[in-house]
Amino acid sequence: MKKILSMALTAMMAVSCAEAQDVAFTVEGTAPQGVDTLYVFYNGQMNEAQPIAAKEGKFEVKGNQPAETFITVAASNQLMVAAVIDGTKTINIDLVNKKVGGSELNEKLNTYYAKMSVIEKKMNDLAPEWQKLRGDKTEEGKTKMKALEQKIDAVEAEQNAVIAAFCKENKDNVLPAYILSDSFYGFEFAKLKELCNPSTAYYNHPMMRRPKMQIESLAKRQPGIKYTDLNMQDMNGAKVKLSQFVGNGKYVLVDFWASWCGPCRMEMPNVKKAYEMYHGKGFEVVGVSFDNKLEAWKKGVNDLGLAWPQMSDLKGWQCAAHDAYGVNSIPSNVLLDPNGVIVACDLRAEDLLEKLAEIYK
Repeated sequence: MKKILSMALTAMMAVSCAEAQDVAFTVEGTAPQGVDTLYVFYNGQMNEAQPIAAKEGKFEVKGNQPAETFITVAASNQLMVAAVIDGTKTINIDLVNKKVGGSELNEKLNTYYAKMSVIEKKMNDLAPEWQKLRGDKTEEGKTKMKALEQKIDAVEAEQNAVIAAFCKENKDNVLPAYILSDSFYGFEFAKLKELCNPSTAYYNHPMMRRPKMQIESLAKRQPGIKYTDLNMQDMNGAKVKLSQFVGNGKYVLVDFWASWCGPCRMEMPNVKKAYEMYHGKGFEVVGVSFDNKLEAWKKGVNDLGLAWPQMSDLKGWQCAAHDAYGVNSIPSNVLLDPNGVIVACDLRAEDLLEKLAEIYK
């Protein structure tokens, strides 16, 4: 029996070693006219991009990488195309028409690229109007912005549907790992967990690291979980705990933000509106700042006119809330019930007001 187990273990190790071996590949591609330098990186590591030359609209890349590695060729942040190294000797990447080829697996990406191009155009068409209306504080402007946001939400829902369908259709290969690595933020906890199914062929791909980290983070602030206390300081340097404000019979919004965070500052008028409407009915807000400079934090609070309690450990992204609540991006928040149990998380704009209206009806 021991001999059989030893033989089986040896075989497994041999397979693992074989899977880890590099394979040779060649990429032949088409570049936009006038572009003479492109950049190549692997498995999404844009910070490790290497320049390559393009001549008369053509380029070539040769190398060795582990099988199922994704190679991305980019002309800019807006123009990049990826293919998977799957043992095919020659891979084709057309940056002009955003197409890949050379194998059946790579050609499956073309349908996805084509659908996403249509969606990207829809979103780009809405961008000028959003830019125009974002600073319009008139009632007419607000009404138009609300209608525009509904259109944007519809396009985002369409995009998520395309991604989810692609993942479902390709459970038996690694292609969804590349797609999810760049789009996981668009999905709520339950759906993301469904897409990151351990039974899929792509679950253990290196590019699934960030989606799986997101699941772990979101799991820490799901409804039904008891809040985690935080020990920090207020803006005067006095020690303060989150438990001083939670579990006292009030609903409490713990708002994770920072003075340097543009989206946080854009979202703050919605939090202020909620506070003004419901504070008299027992609603409280506690700001937890991801700042690392005291004066910047104080200035942010004063400039924004925030009237509720504030706390921070001034450690930036090393803030205690990062681990305690899985906060990897801000703005973020958790809404706690009178007993300190999470009832909702990451409520934005009208969603926050609607939830409070439901509570205080």
